[in-house]
Amino acid sequence: MMALIVASYSLAVAQAPTTFGVGINTPVGTLHVHSAEGIPQGLDPIIDPGPFTGDTNGPRFLTYDYNTILHLTNTNTGTSANRGFSIDQYNKDVVIRQYEQGSLTIQNNESRIILTRLGNVGVGAVANGGENFYVQGTARITNSLRIGNGFYCDNAGNLKVKNLRVTLTDWADFVFADSYRTMPLAQLERYIAEHRHLPGVPSAAEVEQEGVDVGEMNKMLLQKVEELTLYIIDLQKQIDELKTNK
Repeated sequence: MMALIVASYSLAVAQAPTTFGVGINTPVGTLHVHSAEGIPQGLDPIIDPGPFTGDTNGPRFLTYDYNTILHLTNTNTGTSANRGFSIDQYNKDVVIRQYEQGSLTIQNNESRIILTRLGNVGVGAVANGGENFYVQGTARITNSLRIGNGFYCDNAGNLKVKNLRVTLTDWADFVFADSYRTMPLAQLERYIAEHRHLPGVPSAAEVEQEGVDVGEMNKMLLQKVEELTLYIIDLQKQIDELKTNK
């Protein structure tokens, strides 16, 4: 048996059973629900969950100006206006509201967007690691990305940060090992004349095509500075020796 309960609302069905209206006599869709009654008082457990520790004032009732278009409850949530799930309109704004201490999921086939009860958003998976926003897979931003006041990246590939820390498993101090040998200067001169860049350093064409790893490039530059330091030390020894033999 199916029961239909109507309270202070009109139902309208067109002659051809293609449209159905609740609260409106001229439905313009297959199902058209019109809410003309605002809800002046209500307790929002999400914005104001009620009494806190040491709070003797009890739940705080807030004033709203919205129309509830759809309200769904079940045996687990109860039938209160402050339970279950609803779709509301605030003037021309639409709010999807989950009153329960659970998650809200929008699913298309196997793809999901999940809003947890703590306010974390997960795309493809639940953001249960404490992240406010978690994406399982890849994300693309076509305009610009700004994080706080210290990170900015635009769609032209320009990156601006206050501090950048790159971690590496090794560093260029191997140059100062006793077993390390620098390239003789005459050989280095021939290499530069032939290749037009330092040995071990990518060429301009390679950088233009493949880019550079920031951490590896800094290690490479430090290696060349340390090698240059060894060349200077060796030249200074030769100068001192020449001065001594005068």
